[in-house]
Amino acid sequence: MRTLLAVALLLIVSLPMGGCRAPRTSTVERPVLAADQVGVAIAIRGMTCPIRCPQEVRAQLLAAPGVLSVIVDPADQSAFCVAVAGTDPTEVVAHLRPPYSGEVLN
Repeated sequence: MRTLLAVALLLIVSLPMGGCRAPRTSTVERPVLAADQVGVAIAIRGMTCPIRCPQEVRAQLLAAPGVLSVIVDPADQSAFCVAVAGTDPTEVVAHLRPPYSGEVLN
């Protein structure tokens, strides 16, 4: 009886927690851009929390010359910047400071 109970307990404990989950997708919609604006999509690395990290990433990207607005999506680890036309996307990403880094997606 104890052996059966031990096996049952072991099976219960070894089952994966959380069940089936659908893949996470971004809920952020990209804004409509004016003719003198460009959109910069960035994959962000280093975000480990859903509140403070996106705020810091947003502030760092807004400090880049030419950036007008920033939307950060912590769920898919990305950011979308609206910038003045002619803004170099690599210069925008260069404004990220550790522990954050990024890669231009578009």
